[in-house]
Amino acid sequence: MPYIGLTGSYRYEDFEFGGTFKYSGWVEASDNDEHYARVKRITYRSKVKDQNYYSIAVNAGYYVTPNAKVYVEGAWNRVTNKKGDTSLYDHNDNTSEYSKNGAGIENYNFITTAGLKYTF
Repeated sequence: MPYIGLTGSYRYEDFEFGGTFKYSGWVEASDNDEHYARVKRITYRSKVKDQNYYSIAVNAGYYVTPNAKVYVEGAWNRVTNKKGDTSLYDHNDNTSEYSKNGAGIENYNFITTAGLKYTF
């Protein structure tokens, strides 16, 4: 997934702060959903193209030595909802169906990190 972004950082004595923004309009997502019931076993496959992706990350750190930094970071990521195509396969009677714009895929998450970074 190619993206464009902007990043920046600022250091004051032993403290460092930074941030990043990313955007892409070329995300491709897919889903495979297996349904197991006593009377039916069905597989749904969905695919969506050209979704939008946004990411924002911020971090803060403290240099305990000139080469070692302890830091915390938070990153929020989102892939926006968009319609896509779905195919269905019924394993019991070996039939399949196709539905145009029958799927919608969306995702967002927040990741936190804490660590020690050593540069040499």
